[in-house]
Amino acid sequence: CPPDGVAVELRRRDFTVNAMAAPLGPLGAIIDPARPEGAPAAHGIAGRVRPLLVDPTGGLGDLAGRRLREASPRSLAEDPLRLVRALRLVVTLEGFSLDDSLVGRVRSLARRVTDAAAERLGAEMALILESPRSGTALRLMEDLGLLDPLLPELAPLRGLAQPAAHHDHDARRHTLLSVQHGDRLAAGENPFGIPPLDGEETCTLKWALLLHDTGKAAAATRDASGIPRFHGHEEISATLAGEALRRLRVPSRIASTAVSLIRWHLRPGALARVSA
Repeated sequence: CPPDGVAVELRRRDFTVNAMAAPLGPLGAIIDPARPEGAPAAHGIAGRVRPLLVDPTGGLGDLAGRRLREASPRSLAEDPLRLVRALRLVVTLEGFSLDDSLVGRVRSLARRVTDAAAERLGAEMALILESPRSGTALRLMEDLGLLDPLLPELAPLRGLAQPAAHHDHDARRHTLLSVQHGDRLAAGENPFGIPPLDGEETCTLKWALLLHDTGKAAAATRDASGIPRFHGHEEISATLAGEALRRLRVPSRIASTAVSLIRWHLRPGALARVSA
């Protein structure tokens, strides 16, 4: 394929940092495959590679600046999955951030996220939840308007007051903070001696945390003192979570365990009160 044809194809990629190409023959001569692992690269390798690159969108500069930017003005519109992928890359690539122009584009197209195939969205969400910065990703998704169309089960929690004796935040904020704490728990940073979780365990835990209170709005009442109560919300939450996870084609081995965690998530607290 001639270089101009490659450039056309690269402009159809998602982000500029993924829109670079180089001929393998000359590149292989510069990057010595026999170099021992851990040995320093040849002096001046970046300057020698640069002339070989086909980089029609300025990806190398964005890579150096750790910026995520659309490869073309059509990138997000052509594949709405990229709306979620942008957030996934930001939290899984060290030090990366969204370019201001990309922030605006994601916000403007956020409602189109569900145009992407459900199984692809579920796969991207799995990568986000397995990352140690999934709490950060979900806050970004909230800010950019992606969370409600992707998980409408969470929408009724916004502004839903909780008992002040146990909660400092509304149910929506409580949910996002739960996932943020789950990042530390999954990494083994906890006072309970729980070792770090593997990827699938982490994903299961965070799905449960993200969906554990989805039934609160439907179960909401107030007692004689005006205090909010949510009796039976765990069962409603388990049902709603099961529907959400099926919609996103989450593997059943993960979904069933997450739903069980949600259904019984009040049990440890109840047992602790009984034992006390």
